[in-house]
Amino acid sequence: MQTAVRKTADNNCVCDDPGCLKKRFLACVSSLESLCTELEEIADSLPDRFDAQTGLGTAQRLLATVKKAHDFEESTLYPALTEKAGAPPEFLAVIERLKYEHWGDEDFAGEVFHQIREFAASGKPETAERLSWTLRGFFENMRRHIEFEKEFLLPLSRACH
Repeated sequence: MQTAVRKTADNNCVCDDPGCLKKRFLACVSSLESLCTELEEIADSLPDRFDAQTGLGTAQRLLATVKKAHDFEESTLYPALTEKAGAPPEFLAVIERLKYEHWGDEDFAGEVFHQIREFAASGKPETAERLSWTLRGFFENMRRHIEFEKEFLLPLSRACH
């Protein structure tokens, strides 16, 4: 039997295969983990080995990558898992906490974007330390969030039919 796959208005794939939810979740996780690695490499390169083109490219993708992952989680993953879990209050509280963290992550991503652009334009050594701390704060927080979601949500996404 062939699985029906269709595109939604926002160009997301929807399919009847129970593995699709897990695959899409893991794809989002992978894109966020790659972004964190890029940001760590930028932080490690400061101030002397910073490549403005690489930094600006990463900054340009930052907001879209984070927002796309959060949109999938909030519009598709969380509702599917909430339905599967029967929505006990403790589960709903965790989902609300994750959504709240998404707001903070998106605000923080905007700050990272602006600081990378500022440093790429000025190259001032005195701003390198601030950028490094900002980058590390962002990607370390993002990695903690991702690890929690993998431990808490991934097993549930596997069971979601």
